[in-house]
Amino acid sequence: MYINMPNHNFAANEKIDRDELFKALQEQIKQNKIDFHEDKLHQLTNAFFEGCAAENRTYIDYKEFQNHISTCPELVEGLSAR
Repeated sequence: MYINMPNHNFAANEKIDRDELFKALQEQIKQNKIDFHEDKLHQLTNAFFEGCAAENRTYIDYKEFQNHISTCPELVEGLSAR
């Protein structure tokens, strides 16, 4: 799966916050017509963000995102087009 996160960097600062990550994942889910409750999407966003964000920061960068997603093949498959 490829999520083009730079397109979701609404702050234009090359950093991704929780809201931006949520919106990117939400768009991926909609594009792939996956039935996913919004509460679960918030949980997924928080878990994914926390897996990326060392030092309890309020953002992750694109490289951190790519590195973390490469360790989550089940997530990638679950969000991929069917």
